[in-house]
Amino acid sequence: MPNRLEEIAVAKQKLFFQLEELNMQERAVQLEHNVMHNLDAPTSNLPDEILAMIFEAGSCFGLPPKYHFGELVSHVSHRWRRIALTTPWLWAEIRVATKQSNFPWPLMSGQLEERPKIGFKSLTESVAHYLSRSKSIPVEIYFSDFCDRDVAPDLLKILGHHNGHFQSFNLFTRKAKNLEQILESVSHQEATLLESFSVGETREMQFTSRLFPHGAPRLKTVHLHSFDITTSPLCLPAFGSVSHLKLSNLNIEDRVAYGCFRGFLGALQTLSHLELSILFFAQLDLLPIVLPSLLFFMLDAVACPAAFNYLINALHAPSLTSLSLNRLDESEELTQPTISHFPSLQHLILTQALSQFAMLATVFPNIERLTCCLVEDEDVDDLVDAIFYGDDGPLKWPKMRSIAVSVPQVDSFDVSQLCNLVEELQIDRPMRKLLLPKSHTAKMDVCEMEELREMIEVEEFIDEWSLPFQRLF
Repeated sequence: MPNRLEEIAVAKQKLFFQLEELNMQERAVQLEHNVMHNLDAPTSNLPDEILAMIFEAGSCFGLPPKYHFGELVSHVSHRWRRIALTTPWLWAEIRVATKQSNFPWPLMSGQLEERPKIGFKSLTESVAHYLSRSKSIPVEIYFSDFCDRDVAPDLLKILGHHNGHFQSFNLFTRKAKNLEQILESVSHQEATLLESFSVGETREMQFTSRLFPHGAPRLKTVHLHSFDITTSPLCLPAFGSVSHLKLSNLNIEDRVAYGCFRGFLGALQTLSHLELSILFFAQLDLLPIVLPSLLFFMLDAVACPAAFNYLINALHAPSLTSLSLNRLDESEELTQPTISHFPSLQHLILTQALSQFAMLATVFPNIERLTCCLVEDEDVDDLVDAIFYGDDGPLKWPKMRSIAVSVPQVDSFDVSQLCNLVEELQIDRPMRKLLLPKSHTAKMDVCEMEELREMIEVEEFIDEWSLPFQRLF
């Protein structure tokens, strides 16, 4: 009996070794099969350089945020992975969110979601690999919704080491401590390549130490969300070259806050583009804010209608050519500013403001370009009524040369309404040009387009004003 058991054990061991050998043979054959299969792929004859260029182009297509093009192509084949890992531009954008959340500002491609970390054990390891693969090219960083455990010392050390490579740095957090830790980590050396910067908290954000104390000579575009304006002196030295500024959820609660706000804007000598979203604006006797280089100003005062009157009266912008006003229809307490200090203003951009056209035409009578972004439940007929009817005052915008119209319901776009609008606008006005989004003109047939072109010059309308902050949180 013992001999029989020993024979069985020896036989089992032989079978085990045979199974291991078969597994090894299977892996070798599978590898050979994969290689042969890849040789039959359409991309097999492409040089590595061409495939790398294709990967770079593909990374610009705008995948859903939870996917990353570099990660996807690096898991297709050994060759693709080798090329992907040596193509720095595939890893030049790092987007990280530790949880799903509703952000206080729009993202470039919708809601940012937590992306599965393929092959990475931690957030620190993931960021380190991306920065390593991007080599020395400019990098864009998008961080949101950090937990305390995510802000590890190793992560802060890595961010500080690579700060000189950041072209765009964007950070949103729920805790002031996390914000302070990350900003401090990237402030140990000059932000040599930094061109855009956005930062914010769910609560009011305060700078507790000087921002980028070693300088950010290329910084042009800045977005500050829920920013305590009284801490602005700590960031002003780094903003010396800023030309595009957005302040959202801004709270001006007293004279001190207004004084800091006035001093902050006045110190930005190269400021040409300003966007303000006002949360609260105290009723004060306001000293003027002189912005000699400002060309474009966007104001959203729906949360505080009085801010519209205050700011239009207080801002002195002699070079301002374009003014964008958002959601004035929602403001029941809106009052007419006593005076406007925009002598060069020519272009008025309006969204949800049809009911305020009479007041706007009185305050800004010399408009030559009018852009109307209609919203749901608004159509071209409503625009006609807003311009031509509802009051017995003088002709609205007699110098109008062009009008741009964007209608949300493209399927119901009524060309006859548009023709009527153009016909009426050309009475007593030098109307020469109509701008429409490509999505609108694509719905017109040839006859409709010919009819319209006989009346007026038609061009494509592109909303170029959102571009400075399009890629920021």
